[in-house]
Amino acid sequence: MRNLIRIFLVTLITLGYTSCEDTSKSSTCDVANPAEDLSWLKTMIESWEANSTIYTYQYVLQGTYLGQTVFIAANCCPFCDSYFPIFNCEGEGLEGVIFQDIKNLKTIWKPDDSQCTL
Repeated sequence: MRNLIRIFLVTLITLGYTSCEDTSKSSTCDVANPAEDLSWLKTMIESWEANSTIYTYQYVLQGTYLGQTVFIAANCCPFCDSYFPIFNCEGEGLEGVIFQDIKNLKTIWKPDDSQCTL
């Protein structure tokens, strides 16, 4: 009986440790620097660099929406009719997201000579 209790406790402890999710990486899409390490985001930023007219007005925000990391391609362009698309970690556009429901917003990229005051 004593051995059965030990086996049960070891199994329970093992399951407890292995079922814990490491949220430190998942909150940033398993990368240290999303603007550099997520290829789709890096490509987007590089496409902005190619357009000197709007480059200095662009920036990227990162936040949390319903427990997942999201990215907002934003701008402060004074002469643009702007739409701020929202993406998940895989670069898929998300529809129906209410901007006010995005939490923990922070700027993760903007040009060195940005015209935006954030």
